[in-house]
Amino acid sequence: MFQKEEYVLHGMDGVCRVSDICPSPVGGEGEYYLLEPVEGSSNSKIYTPVEGGKIKMRRIMTETEAEELIDRIPFITTLPVENEKQRKEVYRAAMQTCDPTEYVRIIKTVYRRRVDLTAQKKKLPDADADTDRFARACLYRELSLSLGIDYDQMEAYLISTINQKLEA
Repeated sequence: MFQKEEYVLHGMDGVCRVSDICPSPVGGEGEYYLLEPVEGSSNSKIYTPVEGGKIKMRRIMTETEAEELIDRIPFITTLPVENEKQRKEVYRAAMQTCDPTEYVRIIKTVYRRRVDLTAQKKKLPDADADTDRFARACLYRELSLSLGIDYDQMEAYLISTINQKLEA
């Protein structure tokens, strides 16, 4: 069970703060988490059941887990996309895991695709760009909270940290 004021990753909604644990908002049985997304509208509220929710939800990484993930980033592989028609589904399935390693895989996959398409003088499809933005937002928001680093500085921090480790 999550506690009030705790940060969680909630499905495709990204990082949220548990602002309350309350009765059902529609008069049903059981308790619900009242979640407030960290990004987006400050008026946005999400109710999700404490028990038996269908959407994957987990605590954000600890500082140690975040540092371990950053250490592994150079060795994380891209997503296998065998059929271009299945690309969106591969991305969606990876996002729905709420696994930060999968976010890294998406980011690396889209980066590789962007490089390949640019070499062919083609534009990256909007679906790829949107998925990349969402994966980066989820990953960077979680890492910024776990490590206590400003969200806007997270990409620069990751690049610098990874480069230092690779040069060592």
